[in-house]
Amino acid sequence: MRCCASAARGAGCCASTDLFVGTACCAPSWASPAPASTTGAGRRGPRGRQAGDARLTARIRAVHRESDGTYGVPRITAELRGDGERVDHKRIARVMPSINLAGVLRRRHRTTITDPAAAKAPDLIGRDFTASEPNTKYAGDITYLPVNSGKFLYLATVIDLASRRLAG
Repeated sequence: MRCCASAARGAGCCASTDLFVGTACCAPSWASPAPASTTGAGRRGPRGRQAGDARLTARIRAVHRESDGTYGVPRITAELRGDGERVDHKRIARVMPSINLAGVLRRRHRTTITDPAAAKAPDLIGRDFTASEPNTKYAGDITYLPVNSGKFLYLATVIDLASRRLAG
């Protein structure tokens, strides 16, 4: 009896004889492709995906409309998942451009533009942010808080490095 090359797979295959069990010519059982009925390809096909996309399109439009057209892919995905919908962000990203929807892009404002000719401030504490006693070393920082009018509020803080408390 010859190996699988002459016999139909599964019927009279070499795996059924003691002589050829485990030889290199036999394909392992996990290597054979799964039948189409178990993978969903035979049942759904492109029509199933199109129907699913049509239902998803209606949900995406509703969420986008509720957000006044500001939500993009990440927020729409989170909103749909919050409603119990099992959906992936990649699918939302594929469907949204096909229905001409996009989220609002928020531009980051550049708040500080350094002057290359300006002198650099010296590092007075030598990058050592520890202190053994209170009121001996302080560190400060400044941050910009955007407000609705398009301007910024400035928040400056000074912290005592020993106690980590706000000093001013």
